[in-house]
Amino acid sequence: MAELLAYETWPERTAPGKALAVTLYWRVLARSAQNYTLGVHVLGCGLESYGARNLYPGWGNYATTVWQPGTLFRETYWVRLEEGRPAPCLGRVRVAFFLDDGTQAHLPVSDAAGQPLGDAAILGRFKIAAPASQAAVPPATWLARLGESVALVEARVHPERTLGWPPLEVDLTWSALGPVGRDYTVFLHLLDEEGRWVAGADSPPRGGEYPTGLWEAGETITEVRTLDLTGVAPGRYQVAVGMYAPEDLVRLPCYDGGGQRLPGDFIPLAHLEVLPVRSRLYLPAFRNWGGPAASPEAPKPARKRPKGK
Repeated sequence: MAELLAYETWPERTAPGKALAVTLYWRVLARSAQNYTLGVHVLGCGLESYGARNLYPGWGNYATTVWQPGTLFRETYWVRLEEGRPAPCLGRVRVAFFLDDGTQAHLPVSDAAGQPLGDAAILGRFKIAAPASQAAVPPATWLARLGESVALVEARVHPERTLGWPPLEVDLTWSALGPVGRDYTVFLHLLDEEGRWVAGADSPPRGGEYPTGLWEAGETITEVRTLDLTGVAPGRYQVAVGMYAPEDLVRLPCYDGGGQRLPGDFIPLAHLEVLPVRSRLYLPAFRNWGGPAASPEAPKPARKRPKGK
């Protein structure tokens, strides 16, 4: 029915309670026998809708049944973000055509190569910032620094949360010391006693919901990461974390609290021992950066069965 030629969003930084302008550039491909509603949604954390405009094109004055093939037009929609939504995070826009009736049937969407994208197009990249009342405060100290603009403020490894079997949970608190300027991937690795990689989990911060390229000076970013240890042989291991540029896999240099560069450009978080599967538990971490080592509760003695029963 139509081709989306281009789009624009403005401003590059918005926040809950504020609005985002979305400009769409269309070319009509074919006539439509039905009037479709255009849905423009601003998406935030978890791709949840933070605000939307659902209306006929032309602000109700240019229904799809009167479109003529070959026509070019553009429209700008202001979408107000709902207050109280989680932030900061990466913002995106969802665009779709649907029938505003009991079926809610959507037009299928495909990319320029003809590959199906489902029932909507997901567009854009902008920052949904935290409310001004949540002022960013840079940390006074940190555990380690990565490059010039990122610091690891706190890290906690939680073997007590996984007394059964994997995954292992790790809480990380990052801080932006300045504008980061590009997107980095966080790696969480399990290393053997010779420093060799055994298992790992690499992904952007918060699973891509808040890339480092959007971080601003003074912001604190928390996330929980998991490390799947399924199939890891029994033994002693080290948990390590760091960042690298996905384009060239070059790691950000890592420095300890005293400014000394860390070997391998990774931050050692804790040591742990993986026991045989029949034991089905982890021994406590020997070192936990940012907090005391966690210890699982001692097993309770088995209750004896009274005689005669």
